[in-house]
Amino acid sequence: MKVLHHPQNNTYRLLLRREQVHKVVLNQLIVPSLELQPMLMSDKAWMWAGYNYTDEENNLEKLAVRFKYEELAKQFYNAVQDVIKKLTEIQNKSLPSTVQNYGVEDISGDNDNSTEDVNEDEDDEDDDDDEDERSVMFMKRCTLSELLPNNTWKQVTMGDLQVYYDPELYAARIAVNDDSGNVYSNTIIGMNTLMDIDKNECTWKAVDWADGHKWRTLKATFSSDVAAQEFHSNYLEGLNFAQEVGIIDGIPQENDTETED
Repeated sequence: MKVLHHPQNNTYRLLLRREQVHKVVLNQLIVPSLELQPMLMSDKAWMWAGYNYTDEENNLEKLAVRFKYEELAKQFYNAVQDVIKKLTEIQNKSLPSTVQNYGVEDISGDNDNSTEDVNEDEDDEDDDDDEDERSVMFMKRCTLSELLPNNTWKQVTMGDLQVYYDPELYAARIAVNDDSGNVYSNTIIGMNTLMDIDKNECTWKAVDWADGHKWRTLKATFSSDVAAQEFHSNYLEGLNFAQEVGIIDGIPQENDTETED
């Protein structure tokens, strides 16, 4: 069992391969909401639930791991808890501030004209804040195509693909704009947003808000396999947000807390 860190995306994941054949049986991103629970009747095992990405599939599973020694089990637990603490700190820092603090000297003037100038500056700052709220996680050039009902692909546009954080939904979006700024796609990464990667192409199906809030199957073709892999990694990070908020079909769900007697 390994805990791996991706320094570029600053993400962590659990990786486990079978002995001898080295087949990946566990490939899961660690999220702040991950909760390890001890297995009954054992001090050497832990249980948890999460999305396991293996064999090009991403399934929600209940998982468990048993170690040979109790000390190893404790080391694994402590390592995961350290990662969760780091991720929580990163997530809190990434959330945009909703309140802008201005000093008294910034909002007062000697005459009416100076007050109006300050108000104009505040408007400009608000506009800049709106732009800054789009925390871009990934951006690359791509060719966007859409799957038609007759099972053929139609090229939609060439432009910039962005994966960015939406502070209002606490979720990640995938947006594609052309060089003139026209939006051709804007999908929210939800718990049921599936994505496949094949060399330099990524295909996903999601509810698109740029086209009348309807389901679309889209494909982004990048200039390299590396770019496609980076896009897919950011999609997986977006799944983490979706799990925490409970986004399905592009819409946040109301999660009721269940208690057991």
